[in-house]
Amino acid sequence: MSEPQPLPSPTVSMSTSAVGLSGYCVHASSAETASTADDWREQVDSLDAPRAGYFRIKSVVDRMITAVLTVIALPVMLLVAAAILVLDGRPVFYRQIRMGKHGREFWIWKFRTMRPDAESSTGAVWSSTSDPRITPLGRWLRCSHLDELPQFFNILAGDMNLVGPRPCLLYT
Repeated sequence: MSEPQPLPSPTVSMSTSAVGLSGYCVHASSAETASTADDWREQVDSLDAPRAGYFRIKSVVDRMITAVLTVIALPVMLLVAAAILVLDGRPVFYRQIRMGKHGREFWIWKFRTMRPDAESSTGAVWSSTSDPRITPLGRWLRCSHLDELPQFFNILAGDMNLVGPRPCLLYT
């Protein structure tokens, strides 16, 4: 088994190539960087201007679809939460700060798939497929992607889109 690797250093500025048309971070490790956060926001706003109507409609449609999917998935979510509670104990959810549109920070929610003390001795590190910190139930939840279901609430809150790039991690 390989040892978990430490996370990369935090990035202070964003690359213009790292920003998609919707303003979400796609990849934060580009060599080109915007000189200030204000420059980055201006670049994103100029990209969004011609498509503002599209993104407004997309957001409404994403929320409507997600509301229906949440109602359908709620029984599964309750079963998963009960299974985590019985097999692995509390907490049931894992939350992490991410960066959304225009650099806005928000909490992303997932079902917990690792031991509660997984980051206590090492801090935040990338996990691997054979990571010993992942619980047996957590391994199954990750394979089935059921650990991602609580993100429906992020979509309903307007923090994320149903389809789009994954929000960037913030390293503190």
